[in-house]
Amino acid sequence: MSQLGYQEFGGDDVVNRICGSMYLGISGRLEIGADCERDVDLRLTVFDKKTEEFQVAIEWLQVNFTYSYFRHIQDIWWPSSTGRLPPDEPTCGYRNDKCIDQSLPKGVLTAAVAVPVLALLALTAGGTVVLTKLRKLQHNYDPDWWKIIVEDELTIKQNRTSNATGGSRKTLKSMSTAGTSGLSEYSSYKCDILAVYKGSFVMLTDVLEMQKYPSSQMIERFTILKAINHPNLHKFVGMGLNNKGICEFVIYEVCSKGSLTDILHNDMLKLDWSFKNSLIKDIVFGMTYLHASPVRSHGYLNSNTCLVDARFTLQISDYGLPYFRDPGDLVPPRLSDNKNRNLEILLWRAPELLRQTMPAEGTQKGDVYSFAIVIQQIILRSGPFELPDDPLDLPEEEILREVIALSIPPVRPRVPRALCSNELYDLMERCWEENPIERPPFQKTKDKLKKVIGDVGDNIVDLLFKRMEQYASDLEQKVAEKTQQFMDEKIRSEQLLSQLLPKPVAAALTRGERVDPEAFESVTIFFSDIVDFTRLSALGSPMDVVGLLNGLYSFFDNILEKYDVYKVETIGDAYMVCSGLPIRNGNRHATEIANMSIELMKEIKLFQVPNRPDVSIEIRAGINSGIVGLKMPRYCLFGDTVNVASRMESTGEPMKIQITNESRELLNSIGSFAIVERGPVAVKGKGILTTFWLLGKLGSL
Repeated sequence: MSQLGYQEFGGDDVVNRICGSMYLGISGRLEIGADCERDVDLRLTVFDKKTEEFQVAIEWLQVNFTYSYFRHIQDIWWPSSTGRLPPDEPTCGYRNDKCIDQSLPKGVLTAAVAVPVLALLALTAGGTVVLTKLRKLQHNYDPDWWKIIVEDELTIKQNRTSNATGGSRKTLKSMSTAGTSGLSEYSSYKCDILAVYKGSFVMLTDVLEMQKYPSSQMIERFTILKAINHPNLHKFVGMGLNNKGICEFVIYEVCSKGSLTDILHNDMLKLDWSFKNSLIKDIVFGMTYLHASPVRSHGYLNSNTCLVDARFTLQISDYGLPYFRDPGDLVPPRLSDNKNRNLEILLWRAPELLRQTMPAEGTQKGDVYSFAIVIQQIILRSGPFELPDDPLDLPEEEILREVIALSIPPVRPRVPRALCSNELYDLMERCWEENPIERPPFQKTKDKLKKVIGDVGDNIVDLLFKRMEQYASDLEQKVAEKTQQFMDEKIRSEQLLSQLLPKPVAAALTRGERVDPEAFESVTIFFSDIVDFTRLSALGSPMDVVGLLNGLYSFFDNILEKYDVYKVETIGDAYMVCSGLPIRNGNRHATEIANMSIELMKEIKLFQVPNRPDVSIEIRAGINSGIVGLKMPRYCLFGDTVNVASRMESTGEPMKIQITNESRELLNSIGSFAIVERGPVAVKGKGILTTFWLLGKLGSL
C-alpha cells in the first residue's frame, strides 16, 4: 500500500485500492467491481435421481467487470406434485384459513344426483297422470255443469223475506240477528231462500223477475266464476232454471253466520279489534283477488254482500253477474220522487256513480269508496252514514243530496277519530276521496295492510281459535241471559197461574202433576152482586164501569187475603168466593166465609166510586154450605150447593147477608154469630126455602 502511495492505515485508501480490481486467491479468482461489490461466478446444481449426483442446471459467469454470462443448462425439477417451483405461500395459507371448503359430503352429492333424477321421473309420471285426467275430463266434460233444474234437483227448505236492502238505516238494527245462530234465519242478505242440493245446503238468490234466458256470454261468465277459488270470495255453485229455461235462482254455498250486517247488529256478539281487523283484512284480500281476476270489479260492495261462514271468515258475494242488475237501480236517483226506490243501497255508491248511470258491473274506484263506507260500519257497528245515538241523524234523501252536490268539504260519514287507529282512519279517508284517482287500489292497500291493522291474520289457526273462543263466550253469555229471561217468564207464569187457580192446584200443575176432578162433602160458597148495577153503569162511560169494577174487586181481594177463602171467579158485577177447597178445613169454612162477609158489608160503606163521590155502593150477598164438585183444567165448581148460593144472593136484600139453613146450622155449631130467621123464600128450582139473615158477630152489634 505504501509503495503505491497509499497510507497504510487509511480506510478510504484501502477501499479505493480494492474496488475495481481482481485477485487470485486460494479459492480462485476474486473480483471486486467498481461498485465495491464482489462479482462471483455462480452455479445452481440439482440432484439427479437417475445418476444420484448433483448436476449443474444454471451458470452465472462474470467474464469481466462489465460483462457477465448466463447459461441455462437444464430445467430444474422441484420435489412437488407438479414438478414445478412451489409458490411462496400455500394457496390456502400456512394456517389453511384462506380457502372455503366447498367439498360436499357423499350423502349430499348422492342427493344432488338422485333428486333431479327422481324429480324428472316424478314429473314424467305426473305429466302422464295429468294428460290421462285431461283426456278423461275432456271425455266426461259436461257443458251444462252450471245448469240446475229447480223442480228436479233442489229441495227448498226455507223461504224468507228480507228487508236488508230496503227501509231506513234505523231498521237495520231490528233485522234478524238469528243469522248467527245457525241456518234457520241465517242472513239479512237478499239470498232469502235456503235449499238442499246434492245433500248440501245452498243459498238461493231470486232473479226470476229479470226473466233472463242463459246466453253464451252468461255461460262464459259462469265458467269464470266457477274457476274463482279464494277463501274470501263466496263460491258460485250454478244457476237454477225453471221448466221454461228461465234463470230463477243464482246458487251459492251457505255462509251460516249471516251477513256482516247481522254480525255488526248482533249485540250478543262482542267485536274486539282483532275480530274487526280480521274482517277488514278479509275484505281487502277478497277484493284484491277480484280486481285482478277477469271479473274486474264488484259494483255492489256493502255490508249485506259481505257474508260470514262458520269459521268466521268473511266472504264477498253477489259479484260477477251484472246481467241480473235491475236497470232502475243503475240510473242517478231523482231525490224529488223516490217513493218506490230503495235509497239506502245508494249510500255505499261512489259520488261519481250517483251523478251518472252506473255500469252494471260497477268500477274499481267505486268499490274502493264502498269499502270505506264498510270500514265506517265496522268501526261504529252501525249502518252507513249512521252515528249511533246521534239526534241529528239525516234521512237518506238528504245525505244523497249532499253527496251529489259536490260540497266542500264533501259530506262523508262522521267517525270520531278516537274510535280507531290513526292508520285505519287515514285509510278510510283516502278510500272515500271525492276524486276517484286519489283512492288507493286494493293491491296497494293490501301491501300496506300490516302497517294499518298490525299482524292480525298472520297465524290463521290462532286467529280462528280466538274467534271460536270469543264466539263460545258470547254464546255462554247469551244462554245465561236467555235462561234468566226464561226463569223470569216462568215466575210470571206461575204468579198468573196462582191468580187463576188455588195455589196448591197451581203448584201441582207447575210440577207437571195431574189434577183430577174431586168431590167435596162440605164447603161454604159466597155470592154477591152490586145493587142497581145497571143504573150505575148508565152514569158513566164504559171505561168508568171498568174502573169501578177493577177498584171494587181489588178492594174485595185485599179483604179476602185475611181469610182461608178462595175467589173462584168474577162475572160482571157478580163475585164468587169459596172456602173448604181445594184444601179441606173441616167445618171452619163456614166461619171463614161468614167473617169475610161481615167485613165486606162493613167496609163497603167506605168504598168511593171513582170520579163520583156522591154515589155509594150497596151489595147483596148469599151464602150456602154443602157438597160441590171441582173440575179441571178450568177451575170450576158445580152442584146444587153452587146454585142455591147463587139464589141466596139474587133473592137477598141490599146490604144484607142471606144464608141457608145448612149454613146456619154450621155457624150455630161453632157459635159467636148473630142470626135471625127471614122466613120462607121462593127459590128457583128448589121451591120454598126457609132462609136466615147473618147480622154479624155477637158482641160487635
